[in-house]
Amino acid sequence: MKKNLFISAVALFLIFFGTALYAQEDKGVLLEFKSAPADGAGYTLAVDSDSFFTLYGLEKKIRQSVTTDFTMTPAEVVPPVKDALGFAIEINDEKVVSDGEKIDSPARGTKLNLKISKNGKIIGSSDPSKLQYFQDLIISFPEKPVKKGEEWKVETPFKIQNGDGSEKELTAILKCKVEDFKNINGRNCAIIETKLSVADEKTGSASLKAGAAGTMNFDYEAGKIISINNVINMDVKVYNEKAQTKKPLEASTLKSKISVKLNLKK
Repeated sequence: MKKNLFISAVALFLIFFGTALYAQEDKGVLLEFKSAPADGAGYTLAVDSDSFFTLYGLEKKIRQSVTTDFTMTPAEVVPPVKDALGFAIEINDEKVVSDGEKIDSPARGTKLNLKISKNGKIIGSSDPSKLQYFQDLIISFPEKPVKKGEEWKVETPFKIQNGDGSEKELTAILKCKVEDFKNINGRNCAIIETKLSVADEKTGSASLKAGAAGTMNFDYEAGKIISINNVINMDVKVYNEKAQTKKPLEASTLKSKISVKLNLKK
């Protein structure tokens, strides 16, 4: 009898907890990064790329895989900025394999201090040259609670270099959508679908096509990324400006498919 009462009590607790959780999600969930002094996180980042490269008729296929272990630890924001979080990022180990050959990685031991707003907007870093390594892994969230099915977009300007040394500014548009809320390995997560696009760009010396699609699992209670799966496609052509032809003559081309997987270590 006592056993049955205990089981019933547990069942009622789970029903109540589940109802409260769904009620919270129905009203909307505020997605924001959080940190605590002892709340460091270890991640494994795996990047696999298949590329096809041509140069004046010569062809080469390149396969490369990079596996990086890094930690992301809360750090003091100096000088203080309202609603800003500081993180110290350190690469503990990195393995690179290119066309079956192991390559020593210069990234091991790399450190970076990152400053972001709670909703994920990057405010600054200690070394902008190393920022690209991590900034593609962070999404800016809306400043209000979001529900299942809600969408938003993030626009990020960047520059490409023309053949004459000048620079052209483009905009990458990241569209985000809350696909669902799920409990993943005991963590209450927002499942966020992402689609990245860059408007096809053509200049007298080059053309660029790029896009990506993926999913992020974000623990909205702990305020941290649990996992990311992304596939990036790039198609770049560089033209021979000296060739006297009606149609631009391709000097080199690069087509790449890149798989990006980030996972929080348990």
